[in-house]
Amino acid sequence: MKREGENGKSVYGFILKISRKLKDSYLSVLAQEEAESSPMKTTWYCPLDLSTVVEEEEEGIIYTVVVKQQHVAPNSPMPISRSQCVKAGTEEKLVLHLLHSFSLGDSSFISIFLSTYRSFTSTEKVLDILIDRLEHPPGERERSMTRPSFNKAVCTVFSTWLSEYPEDFKNLGDPSRLLRLAPLVPQDSSSAADLRARLLRMAEELSEKALLPDNHRGLCFNWY
Repeated sequence: MKREGENGKSVYGFILKISRKLKDSYLSVLAQEEAESSPMKTTWYCPLDLSTVVEEEEEGIIYTVVVKQQHVAPNSPMPISRSQCVKAGTEEKLVLHLLHSFSLGDSSFISIFLSTYRSFTSTEKVLDILIDRLEHPPGERERSMTRPSFNKAVCTVFSTWLSEYPEDFKNLGDPSRLLRLAPLVPQDSSSAADLRARLLRMAEELSEKALLPDNHRGLCFNWY
């Protein structure tokens, strides 16, 4: 029971941290856009604030949704942009949001999550959730409209993770997750092929490390 309380506090702290970062990021971008796009105000013309900020809740996750109407010439259709940034969520929903954040306009989420997730979960748990999702991807048909964007998100998440936090994979100890993950990486680009090769190389090095005596295990890694 005590452990559940501690986990709840760490998840809550992570949610607050994400909320503050996303709020600061959004306000900064919004202020810059308004400064660049607002025309000079006169006594007969003053543009209205056409941004709307609301919260939307789905099962296990809460989003801050920003709907912004762009200023255009009179009598022209008014384009609308929409961004959907995560505010709070369960562990599973936060991990899965990694694969949907760019398509929802939540461009800063991946970097924020990767820098803070260790405060409430583990690398093994994050990989388990992502691997399970990759085993059941959207758009089973290769020509599906959702499949290309999903494949791109997969490559972006793991390429960023491998480049910025390689020690997360180095410290796994067991290569089994990487061996499960590598065949699930999309096969539709050269960058995806490179990502697959890196994962398999890391899995091989983890396997070799596991066979060495304990006093030699810290010497066998040569990360690329």
